[in-house]
Order: sequence, then C-alpha cells, then structure tokens
Amino acid sequence: MTPAPELPPLLLRLLNDLGDFRAGGRSEGVFEWQWTGPGSVPELHGLEGPELGLDLMPFPPTPQQRAVLEASGYREQPTEGAGLLTFVHSELPRVVLLDHDAGQSIQQRLIREHLGLNAAARQRYREVFGQAGRAAADAALLPEAEAAHVVRTGSVPLERVAALLAPLELPWMFAAGWALDLYLQGQAAPSARAHEDTDIIVPYDAQLAVRDVLRAAGYSVHAVEDGMYVSWDVPLSPPHHQAHAFATGETGDMLDFMLSDLTDGQWHYRRDPSITLPLEQARRISGSGLPYLAPEAALLFKSATRGGYPRPKDQRDFERTHPYLDGAARAWLAQHLSAGHPWAAAL
Repeated sequence: MTPAPELPPLLLRLLNDLGDFRAGGRSEGVFEWQWTGPGSVPELHGLEGPELGLDLMPFPPTPQQRAVLEASGYREQPTEGAGLLTFVHSELPRVVLLDHDAGQSIQQRLIREHLGLNAAARQRYREVFGQAGRAAADAALLPEAEAAHVVRTGSVPLERVAALLAPLELPWMFAAGWALDLYLQGQAAPSARAHEDTDIIVPYDAQLAVRDVLRAAGYSVHAVEDGMYVSWDVPLSPPHHQAHAFATGETGDMLDFMLSDLTDGQWHYRRDPSITLPLEQARRISGSGLPYLAPEAALLFKSATRGGYPRPKDQRDFERTHPYLDGAARAWLAQHLSAGHPWAAAL
C-alpha cells in the first residue's frame, strides 16, 4: 500500500498508525485504501466531500484500531447501509471502513469509476441523491456501474495470467467467481460480475516455479500463513494453501493462488480431501482456451466461508449459476453440501 501524495499529512499518519497489512507479519492493518463517495468525483463535489475508504483487516475493527481512530480525532457516526462504518472528523475527510466480505470495497470502486466516466450517470446519481440520499443513489447506480465495468474489462485479466503461466505447462485453472463466469459463457448465459481479484489453482509441487515466474514479471508476492503475509521463500505445506501476488504496474491486478492437491489425476477438495473429482472432469477449458474449475466444485467452496453460510457475493454466484448446471453437477454438489444447507432445496 503506497499512499498517494495528495493525502493530508494527518491522514498519512493515521494510515501509518493503523499499519500496512501488506507489509507482512501482521494479522491486522489496512489492506488497501481508496477515495470513495460522490465527492471524490470532481463534477460531484457539491453533493458531499470526498471520503477515505479503508479496507481494514479485520472487519469490524478491533478495540485497538478504534482507539487509533479516536486518538486521531475521529468519532463514529451512524451509517446508512450495511457493510461499512463511518468515522467523522472536525477538519479531515470522513473515513469509511469497508467490509471486504460484504463486497463494499469493490462496489464503491465501481461506482466511483462509473461516475468519473459517464456524464449521464452523474446526472442520474445527482437526481437520486437529492431525492433519497447517498445509499439510495449508490444502490441505483451500482447495477449499471458493474455492467459497464464488465464490458470494459472483459477477460483481459485472465488473458494476462494465462500468458504468464502458459510456459510452465501446469494443470493450473481459474477458480471462484471467474471460473463461474467462464462456465456461464459456455452456456450462453448473460451473466457476469466484477471481481476484486483473480483466483487461480496451482499444484502444491509447482508453487515455487509459479513464484519465480511472478517475481520475474515484477509482481510483489506473499505467502499467507495464519492470517498474515510472510515471505514466500520456502514451499507452503498443508494446511497452508494460499499466496497473493500484486502487479506493480498500471493494471493493479491481485492474483490469489490456491495451492491444491492434484495428484494421481484427481482434484481433491481442500476442506475434505476425501471429496474428489477426476482432474479431467474438474479442469474445464473455455471456448477461448482458458482453464477453469468445474462449477460444482467452485460452488462447493462458496457454499461456506469461515465455517458459516455463504457470503452475499457467493449467494449471488449460486443464484446465477445453478439454473445452468446439468443433472450430474447438481447431484454432486447436493451430495457434498453440509447438512441442512439452504442451497439444497434449489438443487
């Protein structure tokens, strides 16, 4: 996280006091920040001032993090809308803490991006804001902002990854929401969404080769252990399974590598290795030649996160995908859901 020079010195100090999660060796801190709100778009300055949106780990903040905000002169203000907390200051811009799991971080990024690019969207936003306030204006604009982003972005982030990993000749594949997008494209389903990052499955035994390719391409890489970033100097072993890579150029890509057991021609479900699929069935190839995890396997991961029921974006992914699953995929997913899971009835 490299703060932009336009940040006031007191906000720079606040970010420093909260700590940079990406610096490694810590389980809390600022994962990323962005200017948010209509006031961050020059043409909409008259609506309200800009605010500093923080993707803070964890969410909600710890008592120590709240104390840092209070020591900087911030006090919490009742917030309109779920998945965020607002803190106000007598002299400095508002600080809004965004819940990554609730999708607030990317939603605010999409809205700001769309408002900055589209004069008609700014006018519609201004009208709704005047009639019903900020939360209503955000909700009204979000669907078109996401759709416009998907059209602009297309599959370019995936193509960059494919070009990077192709020389390694590994059975890697895209996972999570991108995997579902690739599957739905093949079903002629008009369904896609914006993504915070790009999830990629690679085999455990090839992880250092992948790391070396990333470093050579200029990515900043980190292994994830016990909720912290650590140096990816030695191979990760189960239960550790995750590494992140960040592009240092203009793309801003975040790659989320999921290390997986792909031995003996089988894909093994990480949370229960007894659940498997033949690799030739688990690893699909899109019409454009991009490999991806079978939708039933991707949805099994999404069926529960951190021991609970699906996050909002995972519920949305299920709703847009399950009507296009064939009978075998529906039966396999239903068989492996936890007892009493809310998706069972739809399957």
